Amino acid sequence: MSLKPSLKYTVATDAARTEQLLTLKGKLMGSPECYEMLDETRERTQDGLPIIILDMTAVDMINSAGAGILAAMVTSARRQEGKVCLVGLNDRCRQVLEFMHLHEFTCIRDTLDEARAD
Repeated sequence: MSLKPSLKYTVATDAARTEQLLTLKGKLMGSPECYEMLDETRERTQDGLPIIILDMTAVDMINSAGAGILAAMVTSARRQEGKVCLVGLNDRCRQVLEFMHLHEFTCIRDTLDEARAD
């Protein structure tokens, strides 16, 4: 019996090759898929895509391991003079990030247009 991945994600880059947009669906909870996403994001960041926008509209839950993955993305982006912006957080996910003070190191916006305007 195979287990269903707790997180699915897709990646798109912009034409100017400065931004990576990740669209997430499921739970950001430190599963193997979450760490795979982190590794791939770090590689793209080092390859010159320092702006990370995470569309989290379809993320149901974040735990401390998931918040740690987001913190690692922030660190990678900042090393390349970039940033991480989270879009479409539900109230539950927002509360977790605020509790862990991660909202102080990321931008949080309601829409992709707002995130890209920063």
